[in-house]
Amino acid sequence: MALTQVYGLIGSPVGHTLGPIMHDTAFKELGLNCIYHAFSVGKENAERAIKGALALGFGGLNVTIPLKELALQYITPDTWARRIGAINTIDSKGNGYNTDGTGAVRAFISPALSNIAYLLIVVMMAMAFRQRRRRLTSQGR
Repeated sequence: MALTQVYGLIGSPVGHTLGPIMHDTAFKELGLNCIYHAFSVGKENAERAIKGALALGFGGLNVTIPLKELALQYITPDTWARRIGAINTIDSKGNGYNTDGTGAVRAFISPALSNIAYLLIVVMMAMAFRQRRRRLTSQGR
């Protein structure tokens, strides 16, 4: 019997996330022997969680607040993630990515979006830029 490939979400809080239901459903529909679990991880345990998941052979991790910026220290970020200053995805090799921007751009060009969806995307992008500006300001840049 093949080993089950584990994927997960780290951050805090994560109890409200629908990620496990969505991913597990997709894995089942695709016939993949995988599972997705949400792990409640605070800032004080971020390094151990990331390094532990990689050491255990996790297929990948999604990263949410409050770990998106902190996680950069423990992985190899791609150029886009380094520029943004945050990641939301870690692959099985310890590479980090930020897919928030790409997803927003793809959503923006979708003809299926309503005006409300466009407004939500603009608000979310403004919040992300504000967070980035605060981070740079606190670092004296």
